[in-house]
Amino acid sequence: MREPGRRAPAPGQAVDRVPLRALAVGAYETAGFLKPAHAVTMHAILVIPALAWLLSFTRWSGNQQLRIVQVGSVGYTILSIVVIIESVTYTPPLAAPRWP
Repeated sequence: MREPGRRAPAPGQAVDRVPLRALAVGAYETAGFLKPAHAVTMHAILVIPALAWLLSFTRWSGNQQLRIVQVGSVGYTILSIVVIIESVTYTPPLAAPRWP
């Protein structure tokens, strides 16, 4: 909490004598390698419901639509696991796997 009477820093102003840019860089140094994993998993919140919504415009039965959403969810889960493994092992996302 701020001390009574102390004003909030202006945009770009130092916080407790540490420039804001240094604070942002510090965040990326500590967990920046997880950005791809974060992006993929958070976008699932948008992709899976969008798939279900788009399927609602088809003439397919409810069971067929449900099966497609389930397959899409499994596929997205596999993608998420692969990206998380790549992030934790510091593997570039587009790097081809090495064969022995």
